[in-house]
Amino acid sequence: FYQHDTKVTQVRFLFEQLGLFRDWKSEKMLKMGVQRERKVPDGFFTRNGKGIAVEVELNPKKPETYQKIIRLYEKNPSIHYIFYVCGDLALMRKVTKLSKEADTKGFCFILFDYLMKQRGEAYFTTQAGGKFKLKVLL
Repeated sequence: FYQHDTKVTQVRFLFEQLGLFRDWKSEKMLKMGVQRERKVPDGFFTRNGKGIAVEVELNPKKPETYQKIIRLYEKNPSIHYIFYVCGDLALMRKVTKLSKEADTKGFCFILFDYLMKQRGEAYFTTQAGGKFKLKVLL
């Protein structure tokens, strides 16, 4: 978990340095007070009144697991967008393909290394195939 937690922190610091948010909530904070195990994002923040979940994906999960997570995000009214920051292209393609079943949320994808190098100039790809620069959100 160390590598995952380190990369989540790096994403948080980058977004914070870019001025993307002021209200980051970590996975630990989101799980506080929850009686049973439930899926929460690795991080969550709001931008212009919209809730954005952040998922750092470094290792592939079973398709059924992603489908369950996608359904949970679809049902959550406080989450409008999900930013998947992926460790490699194969994993990003897998999650993008599975997210195409979602129709009410904005799933957005980017490679971790690319995001760290390009920062605000980095492009996110949406599940519908569109692209937008991170700095557009700033």
